[in-house]
Amino acid sequence: MTSDAAHPPAVQRQITLPLSKAIEIAYKSIRLRLSRSLLVTSGIVLALAFLISIQTSDAIINGMRHWIASAQTSGHFQELRQRRDALDQTIRPLETQLRDQIAKAPKPEKEQPPFDPHQRFGQSFDEMKEQLGELPSSPAELTAALTTRAELIDLFGAWLDAARQRHEVRQELTAPQQLEAQMKANGVPTSESEIASARIQTRWLLALALLVLDGILLISVGLQNAAYLCVIIGLICESKIHSDCVGLPNVIAEPPVPRWSGCH
Repeated sequence: MTSDAAHPPAVQRQITLPLSKAIEIAYKSIRLRLSRSLLVTSGIVLALAFLISIQTSDAIINGMRHWIASAQTSGHFQELRQRRDALDQTIRPLETQLRDQIAKAPKPEKEQPPFDPHQRFGQSFDEMKEQLGELPSSPAELTAALTTRAELIDLFGAWLDAARQRHEVRQELTAPQQLEAQMKANGVPTSESEIASARIQTRWLLALALLVLDGILLISVGLQNAAYLCVIIGLICESKIHSDCVGLPNVIAEPPVPRWSGCH
């Protein structure tokens, strides 16, 4: 017994499975078990898509919340406020001058065609009022004044350009509030309590997605291990039959192959 323990049996020659044969076995296994392969693959793809969609949505919403909280203190918004103040200082004297000139303008004659603001400025006075919120005077008074006094057209054009720029700056300054209102309207949590509750829900969804993905991966690995076990059993059985060179039988669809090329 001592001699047997000191000299364990020699390791027999191991079977080396060529890569081409492994690929052939895998391909035929997928082809013959196509429905199972598609089921496992689709499950993995859907679970990954669900997980990625949750993380992507959470990242986008967190980015919007961070921008809403930090936008007002950013350098860009400070420049916008300075530009708004400068435009206010430019617009005030123009408005005062326009109001004075409009009040002094005579009434147009009946035969005189009225001034067309859409042709000159691309908008009617009503559309300007709807966009900008206010005009130096009423649309009727502006039409009469610009009809009788053509020199006021350039003055009103300068006021309109500055007013449009100020409107764009104001729209950009109020963008965080507009975004927050849209988020509330679409059911996105914005308050601290709602955000905390949404984070708990997101964690549960992530855990569910990971659980489904792990289950599918475990099933897939188990099926593949079962297939590899069948191949190994087939190789062991062949090694008992062939003493000099082992030939791997095609256990899937074809009869056994006597010998591989390269065996001696």
